[in-house]
Amino acid sequence: MLLKKIMSIPKSLYYSVKLFGLKGLKMPLLISCDTKVYGIKKNSIAIENLKSKVIQIGFGGSAGITSGGVQ
Repeated sequence: MLLKKIMSIPKSLYYSVKLFGLKGLKMPLLISCDTKVYGIKKNSIAIENLKSKVIQIGFGGSAGITSGGVQ
């Protein structure tokens, strides 16, 4: 899991800067290296307080949500 997060840093940094400009250097998004990303544009995600790794995408899902939908 740690190796997967380390391998995800370049992709996460790219999309963080693309979405949030220089403020994105704080890397508020952590996107898995094996997650396909489509259609993300500037201002498509709004975060009021930019901190590191606020949103993690592609790292095992959320509690109560399976690949088939909400349990």
